[in-house]
Parts: sequence; C-alpha cells; structure tokens
Amino acid sequence: MKHDNIVKYKEHFNLKHTKTIYIVMEYCPEGDLAKKIQEKKQQQRTMPEDLIWCIIMQIVKALYECHGPDHPEQNDPNAKQRRKRIIHRDLKPQNILFGNKSQVKLADFGLSRTLSSSETQGMTAVGSPLYQSPEQIEGKKYDEKTDIWSLGIIMYEMAALRPPFTGPSQYALANSIVKAEFQRIPHSYSDEMQRVIEWMLKKDPKERASVTDLVNVPQISIKLREARIYSTKISIEQKEKKI
Repeated sequence: MKHDNIVKYKEHFNLKHTKTIYIVMEYCPEGDLAKKIQEKKQQQRTMPEDLIWCIIMQIVKALYECHGPDHPEQNDPNAKQRRKRIIHRDLKPQNILFGNKSQVKLADFGLSRTLSSSETQGMTAVGSPLYQSPEQIEGKKYDEKTDIWSLGIIMYEMAALRPPFTGPSQYALANSIVKAEFQRIPHSYSDEMQRVIEWMLKKDPKERASVTDLVNVPQISIKLREARIYSTKISIEQKEKKI
C-alpha cells in the first residue's frame, strides 16, 4: 500500500540458512503514540484537543485508504469502483508511528486481512484484547467497523490518558468491553469530541460510524482541507525551486 499515512514497505530479503525473512520498512524517527501518551501521563498534562483531532484525521485518512473505494483505472471509463476492504485488526497506539515533521503513519499490517467482494465479514479474533471490539470478544462475525471501534479507544485514551475499558483480568476486561459503558472524557474537551467517541464506540456495528462518516465530521473535514492546502503549497514551492 502506498499512502502518506501508512508506513511504506521498502524491500525484503531472506537468510536461507536461518529461514528468516527480513522486511525493511520506512523509518519513523519520532516514536509511537503509546510513548506520547505515556509522556503526558508522567507530566500530568492533557493532550491539546486540536492535536488529537490532527492525529485522528491522519489515522482516518489511512483507514480510508484501507476501507474505502478503489479508484477505477483512469483509462477505462467502464471500470467500477470497489471497496478495498482491508481490515487492519491490530489498531493500537503502539502501531501508530510518527515520521518526519510528526506525520502520522499507520504501521504493522501483520494481522490485517482483505475481505473479498463476496465475503461479508471476518471471524478470527486477533489483535490486542484492550482494543478488540465487542463483536470480536463475543466471537461474532465482524467487518471494517472493528477498526473504527479500536480508533474510538485510541481517541478516548489520548484525551483521558487511560483506556475506557479496564479490568483486573482478561475476563473482567472482556465483560467491560461487551457492556460498552464508559465515563465521559475530561470536561476540558468539547462535547463534539465526546459525541464522536461515543459514535465510534457503539456496541452495535450497524450504529457505529464508518470511515466515510468520520471523513465528514466537521473537525476532521476541516483538518483534511488544511492538509490538502498545505500539501499543495509545498508542491508549488518545490516546482518553483526547479524553475
């Protein structure tokens, strides 16, 4: 996959005598989101709301590349768009990296799965239990909406500096997730942020936001426009330097 918000694959090689495959990926020098959340905990400081929206916007862009429509062949007017239908299945702060200039990069597609056009939902429960959706916990079929649940957990965690669902054991954690009841994020954050988190953490996947819904959330769509304007400006400046 080639996208500004997805860690790029460079090359791979294998050592036959050890039967080991090495995959060379893009280097992200500024660490991961888990580290940044931990730093805020230690400093006892909350993360600015504008920064949270900026990070979420970039993850949404990456997920849109995974869940969203394929682009038809430019030279084929009869080609139809189809959904890529790639489920990441292990979305968590440790897999959200920061490249140069703090650009957000979605990483580690080792547990991802592509659903075929005839396939409706996946079944295998994989990924970190803390970020698994209720349908995964209950052993039900699931689709791309399971990634949206994980994103809701991540957004909550950035604001509250703790996950919304916890438990002293795996069983207690699972029960907490299945109940899907959680406290409001700190009141220093907007009602709109709380609303979007609640939308992503709907227990019923049919009621849960899709990646297309999130693209149209005002705070995210504004950030997307700002990113496009900035990208266009940089592109123009680079072309002017070559003249």
